[in-house]
Amino acid sequence: MRSFRTSPRAPGERRVNPPLTTSACASILLAALALLTSACGHKPVMLAPPQPPPAMPPGVSWGRPNAAGEYPHPERAPENVQPEASERVPAPLRVGMIWQVGVASFYGRREQGNYTASGERFDMRRMTAAARTLPFGTIVRVTDLATGRSVNVRINDRGPFWPHRIIDLSVGAAKRIGLYRQGLGRVRLRIVRLPRPLPPGVYTVQVGWFTRRGEFQRCRRAMRRYLHEPVVSFHSREGRWLRYQRRVRLSRRTAARLVAALRQDRYPAYLVRLN
Repeated sequence: MRSFRTSPRAPGERRVNPPLTTSACASILLAALALLTSACGHKPVMLAPPQPPPAMPPGVSWGRPNAAGEYPHPERAPENVQPEASERVPAPLRVGMIWQVGVASFYGRREQGNYTASGERFDMRRMTAAARTLPFGTIVRVTDLATGRSVNVRINDRGPFWPHRIIDLSVGAAKRIGLYRQGLGRVRLRIVRLPRPLPPGVYTVQVGWFTRRGEFQRCRRAMRRYLHEPVVSFHSREGRWLRYQRRVRLSRRTAARLVAALRQDRYPAYLVRLN
């Protein structure tokens, strides 16, 4: 290996670089010109920065959307606000009955540690789920109709508040049946166990979400017009919701009538059981 040494200098002596000759200057100029010419011959490839995921409604996973487009698009506001199966008068609850067949989604990471509607802390690793009208404590067997895999979950929360979805699974439950990667899936719900004693149902009405203030205010006025009771609002990153105060405890018939009236006005209203 070659080594390069410099001659020793006296203390305080400055090192002086030899002046560049005319031929050296010309060589440097030609090299720079050649480099510039070659760069102009190829346009640089501009890589677009990665886009953040779109805002998703509550209770919707970041899973891959269904490729066939079978389910409602998660980025669009609800358009079809017709009554859903869970808002019609149901058959009496009993163990073994098929409660519903429909679309499931899941939630978890953003809600981890928050209080659920039943008052307990949410743990996305446990086998739990949110449903709008099943009593808290109900055990439901959820079967993914595409994979045939099943999981038993305990209802401890309310949701999903999105058209044509019947249950929101925890992350742990979604992984158990293979729903975690795709985000949405068609499932069957069978009641495995009911709380004993089964409490009489008390209900409320929840509406939203809203992204436009005018529509939000008009819906609030409509709710007060249909039922002269206080209305509360709450919000998240996706939008705002309206609900009658928790002390307003309605029968199923009254709550369903209010839901039908609000949906007739084109507001996304949902029947929600309080207990």
